[in-house]
Amino acid sequence: MSAFFQVETASDAWRNAAGFVCNSGDCVGLHVEIARPLDYDEAVVQAVDNVLRQHGKIPCKDVAYTIFPQGLWQKLGRGDSERLFNLYNKPRGFYERLRQHRKMSGHNDWGTYFQRMSSSKFDGRGEGQLKRAVDALRRSKKPRGAIHLHTGMPDDDDLHLHTGLPADGMRVRGGPCLQIVTVHAERNSHGYSLSACALYRNHDFFEKALGNYVGLGQLLGFLAESSEMTVGKLHVISGHAYCSPVGPIKEVLHAFSS
Repeated sequence: MSAFFQVETASDAWRNAAGFVCNSGDCVGLHVEIARPLDYDEAVVQAVDNVLRQHGKIPCKDVAYTIFPQGLWQKLGRGDSERLFNLYNKPRGFYERLRQHRKMSGHNDWGTYFQRMSSSKFDGRGEGQLKRAVDALRRSKKPRGAIHLHTGMPDDDDLHLHTGLPADGMRVRGGPCLQIVTVHAERNSHGYSLSACALYRNHDFFEKALGNYVGLGQLLGFLAESSEMTVGKLHVISGHAYCSPVGPIKEVLHAFSS
């Protein structure tokens, strides 16, 4: 069963989508359109965080941080995207410190989404995808087609279908669920706005989805600010959406039901 929701904020997106998944079970093809992706209800985030901590999970803003380091951008990088990329990716920088912490906690470390998008390590052109995206958007407010940011790779996706060689097939690996983010510039009455579409192959609405919506909105906000555009809409498509355990999330949803 698929579903489509048009909502105002990131927390609205989670409330509607999580409610549907909790009531209907696993969903294949869940699409939310968020009109104001930078906005969210702090009380909803806090309520979800309380449940996550009770189950030994990381809070929503830590999940969001894997997509975009909003605190680092606001405190040390604001107005200088290249400084942000350097602070995050340089030797003994923010990513290496995060990686060491994750290693000590026994985390299966495939990196972070922001590292994959901002580091030249995952790009054959000697510079990160986000730098090229910002440069392209600054050069042309209306780039041809969409800008694509890839986060998943063939050797680390959980169940990735390889194509092209007879020996290719499905194999089990550990890795990220966010696969691609596409960015689109649109003309409006004030100039240009920047919208984005993100695709998840699997989407966990207990542990990750709310933080994902917040982080994707912040990533879009960064790209819009860096290219001198306004923030447009955020579309998030979940190939397979699920929630387990359901009970704690239903309690949060009930507390915020209108």
